[in-house]
Amino acid sequence: MPRKIFPNIYDAQYISESSGNREMPAKAYFLKDKLVIQLEDEHGAEVQVFWFWENIIIEKNLIGNVELHYQGYPKQILKCTSLGFSEEFAKTWQQVNEKNWFKRTFPNTMAQFYIICLALITFLVCAYFWLIPIIANQIAKRIPRAWEVSIGEQSYESISRNFVVDSSKTRLVNEFFAALHIDSKYPVKITVVKDSIMNAFAVPGGHIVVYTALINSMQHPEELAALLSHEYSHVALQHTTRTLFRSMGTYLLVSSLFGNWDGVAAVFVENANNLKTLEYSRKLEKEADMNGLKLLTERNIDPVGFSELFKTLKAGSKSQGELVEWMSSHPDTNRRIEYIQKEISDHSPKVLPQPALEVIWEQLKQEQ
Repeated sequence: MPRKIFPNIYDAQYISESSGNREMPAKAYFLKDKLVIQLEDEHGAEVQVFWFWENIIIEKNLIGNVELHYQGYPKQILKCTSLGFSEEFAKTWQQVNEKNWFKRTFPNTMAQFYIICLALITFLVCAYFWLIPIIANQIAKRIPRAWEVSIGEQSYESISRNFVVDSSKTRLVNEFFAALHIDSKYPVKITVVKDSIMNAFAVPGGHIVVYTALINSMQHPEELAALLSHEYSHVALQHTTRTLFRSMGTYLLVSSLFGNWDGVAAVFVENANNLKTLEYSRKLEKEADMNGLKLLTERNIDPVGFSELFKTLKAGSKSQGELVEWMSSHPDTNRRIEYIQKEISDHSPKVLPQPALEVIWEQLKQEQ
């Protein structure tokens, strides 16, 4: 049978507003969850008063001189000049606060649960909108260009199995891009696919896919220049790679952080079909628009091609009765037209004839 341990009992003075604020002799001792005060009432009957730790306020805490107050009604005070009391109180108070700091801060159990849930949700939201994009950007910077080109080739091979390629238009559009004289760090390869859907998308490492329905709907070569400069910007600025890292979850992030590039490549290829409708953030879309606009103005190509391209896409969506695929993954078209037009108005870029692009454009239109 375990030995029962009795608490140390100390002489003290107890004061209560309900007893006229007079000092009454008392005995005090410590239990795990409370301070117990024993005294006699005015009729000589023994009375016990329980002070729970969370309601005790330290008014004075000197060696051999402690004064404690208790929250609530009536007002209560305990004074003790015992050296042993002051030492045990200090030790017990420290232990209670170390064990029950969370309970003292959040006394309601359900409140604790809700606060933990709220904190977890807040962390996850912050991670998705702030932390993961930052990590994805840092990883994209670390990716070897040769590896990015390699997974781009594998991804393209995976999604192109069912393509019906328009070889003639593919040749001409590649000539058109070459005539833009863009100094690219990636081997840009453009494929024109026969399809009634108006769409275009970029693959990591340099592949760009454009559907014939979109080219056939264009009225001006500047529209094609705008489209290619926009999709190329997604490649050059690693938007596709960064967005894939973000959209495919923590596996890619963890694998890439530990240098497991083979595992990352496998996931990229498995999800290659997502590239057709990959949605970029508004920030990345604007960055691609602005970079594409810069590429055109540096070459004295009329940047109104961007506005015309967006109008073509809007008209196509109305005639088809639904959003064209490119617009479904490139939202906020009206807003983008506005900031493109504002950029043009603010800088009034110089525009020159583009005979080389015109010749290729005419050949493209003859292929329809």
